[in-house]
Amino acid sequence: MNAWKKTICIFGLAGDPPGEHHRAIAQALAATRKFDLIKVIPCGPRPDKNLVATPLQRAVMADFTFRGVAQNVEVDSSDLEKDEFTRTRELQRLYEAEWEVWHVVGADLARGGKSGNASIQKKWQHGLELRRELRFVVTVGPGNALDLDDLPPHRLIAPIEKSGSSTEIRRRCMEGESITGLVTPEVEAYIERHHLYQGQQSSARTTLQLSDPRLLVVADERNPKALSVREDLKEFEDVENPNLIVSLGGDGTMFRTVHREWRRRLPFLGLNMGHLGFLINRVAEEGISYEFFRQGFEVLCSPLLRVEVTKGDDSQEVALAVNDAWMQVEPGKTGLFELMVTNKDGVAHMRRIVGDGLLVATAAGSSAYAYAMGAERVPIGTEVLVVVGSNIFSPPQWRRGVNVPLDSIVEIRNTDDSGWRKTLGFADNISFGEVKAMRIGVSRIAAAELVFLTGHEERRRVLLNQFPKT
Repeated sequence: MNAWKKTICIFGLAGDPPGEHHRAIAQALAATRKFDLIKVIPCGPRPDKNLVATPLQRAVMADFTFRGVAQNVEVDSSDLEKDEFTRTRELQRLYEAEWEVWHVVGADLARGGKSGNASIQKKWQHGLELRRELRFVVTVGPGNALDLDDLPPHRLIAPIEKSGSSTEIRRRCMEGESITGLVTPEVEAYIERHHLYQGQQSSARTTLQLSDPRLLVVADERNPKALSVREDLKEFEDVENPNLIVSLGGDGTMFRTVHREWRRRLPFLGLNMGHLGFLINRVAEEGISYEFFRQGFEVLCSPLLRVEVTKGDDSQEVALAVNDAWMQVEPGKTGLFELMVTNKDGVAHMRRIVGDGLLVATAAGSSAYAYAMGAERVPIGTEVLVVVGSNIFSPPQWRRGVNVPLDSIVEIRNTDDSGWRKTLGFADNISFGEVKAMRIGVSRIAAAELVFLTGHEERRRVLLNQFPKT
């Protein structure tokens, strides 16, 4: 090992789905105590893989699978977010300046190496060079015979106690067979809830029923009723291993909870504690018992926004937003903006918008600042982004904003070259300071599953809000 560089082990996988055998590999790598960091990278689209689950679903299942393996094991879903496949040579170049880099391969990919017939040599780009020059951790499953002469010259061998196959897991799902023991319990529950690998199209709406609710309860600290209910629910909490996050308060409490806890990949159930709320459920306090959490619920998937900004000093920054992201001119001035919306249907371009600012919201966020700016509330699960302006002077017909397809990329740019009309950027409650441009779209890997009582009235409430009583 290099004495002055930290060591990183890169474990790339398709993970469609990730199984207990993948977790066993990460455990074996951690057990060697040879690596400062073990980075698990679910791959983006590959020419040799027909991936079934969406990038979001694969990111969720990877987080579930590798959570708690060891402190030095982390999941990097950047390939899924970018919808790209970073090849081994590129990963090597990315990390080698600061790290001593090792790459994980299965023994099957190394077999035949002494005669030049290993998959590494024949199927990988620059395979001969990579096998000769890079460092490899070769994983060997139970009963897997290994010829040491087949292995790359710079290698470690990591015995694995569990074998498995994602192909076999998918086959069992399709045939209605049990996958218990082949995937973690969390992945099994997720596959069942979303009906994955059963030939059905993914949907933003599904159902949830927990036989053993384990709660993580978050309460509005300024709300006495919320604090009282939280106290009543303490006996049902399992902070270390929850399977449901309960938010007590209003929409604001729910937004803050999702922002903080989304990476847990658990469903969020909001209970209204006296606030107006479109993301939460109204229920009598006396009805909140353990049995309440065991009933059947509806679940709606709400995507998070990925916000890329170019700051005033031309540096780049990226953040996630639960409800909205916006650019606004400094107070006391009028902004000059350019707006471009790109999706599979083409490009819509507005070169000159005069006003105070522009905002992009998810359907869940449409009931917040977007509504205050004049946009209509959109039911959660509607596959649109809401784009609306603040105090738009020109063009006058654009004051109500628009709804654009969910796959759209919305780009906002400050077109004032004088430097006098500086603009500020925000993602939820995160301030970027001065920004020149923002690029906003739905994240491929970040979302929240919002839980509602069966037959909830959120869509009806949105409709009635547009036709107020006179």
